[in-house]
Amino acid sequence: MNEVFADTSGWANYFVRTEPFHQDAKGLMQQWYKDQTRVITTNYILSELVVLFISPLRIPRPKQIQAIETIKAVDWIEIIHIDRKGYHLTMDRIPAWVCTQCGEAYFDEAEVEAIQEALGALDQQSEKLAASG
Repeated sequence: MNEVFADTSGWANYFVRTEPFHQDAKGLMQQWYKDQTRVITTNYILSELVVLFISPLRIPRPKQIQAIETIKAVDWIEIIHIDRKGYHLTMDRIPAWVCTQCGEAYFDEAEVEAIQEALGALDQQSEKLAASG
């Protein structure tokens, strides 16, 4: 089975009709369903999507919830949960980041640290959103 990774902008274009690539995203999603392609995303991507829905897109809360619930309910979409404990395990699932032959990371230490800092900042934003909801 083929797999694709769906990021924040991809989901926004799929769910929001006024987004510039809505028709493209809709067509790709229909094709992936037809081809039985597994769509991979993460909890961080979904958190970013909610933030994007709030501002600048200003999507009403019920539509936000409907979009997230739809993603969670579809059996050919896999949501990988990333947390601080499991982050390195999740990186191992992304072949572009880890050499499958030797296990060495493609990124140097500074790049990995920058990625981890960005994820930490996103984690803090997600916690703030959850607390304010």
